[in-house]
Amino acid sequence: MRFSIIKSLFLLLWAHMAISQQRPTECWVRRSVLDKRARIVTLALDKDLYAAYDGNNCGIYKIWKGGIDYKGTIWNTVHGPQPVSKGVSYSEGILDEQIWFIQKNGKDVPTKVQFKGYSWENNKVTFRYELKPDSQTVFVVEETPEVLKKDGQSIGFERRFVVKNITAPFTVGVNLKYSNLLKKEDLITDGNFKVLAETKNYGEALNTMTYFGRLYLKNNTTTTITANYSTKVIQ
Repeated sequence: MRFSIIKSLFLLLWAHMAISQQRPTECWVRRSVLDKRARIVTLALDKDLYAAYDGNNCGIYKIWKGGIDYKGTIWNTVHGPQPVSKGVSYSEGILDEQIWFIQKNGKDVPTKVQFKGYSWENNKVTFRYELKPDSQTVFVVEETPEVLKKDGQSIGFERRFVVKNITAPFTVGVNLKYSNLLKKEDLITDGNFKVLAETKNYGEALNTMTYFGRLYLKNNTTTTITANYSTKVIQ
């Protein structure tokens, strides 16, 4: 009996350690100023992929490899400097403008968006946003980001959305920008993503694509979109 209890505790401890090892640091979610931008939440999803969210517009600030140089009073007691990202970007988001929208019967309606924080469960983080088409109606969007390790040649960044408390004729959507993709097929979704513009970027060793479009989220269920980045883009 005693051996069984010890064995069970050992298995629980081992499982906890296995989950913890999925992240490069113990404190892998942090809220701070980053690159002189306020209200940023940074996720150390993997040693090869960091993601930063902007609480001002409830969207991506940037996705990159390289981590953060934590400077400033609360980090190293040095007054003046603030945290800055380091390394090479996979992609940057749409900055300093509203990206979320609500449609009623297929037409955009005025939308107010508010960042409502985040929570942890099973070593994952989930963001919560509130969208209001009017003073009487509130739609809740929850987003869970994750890294998808591939075969060493690519790495995926997955965003999983759930829209709650919504019924027809309303639809919620978000404007997205993805850079440094080798081809359109590297962007995968089970939702409706309409590409509005695409740009070819010419590099010294590699040409990449940037896609801008609208992702329409399914009502009261999950919508997933994943960008598969080649590790060649950050070499």
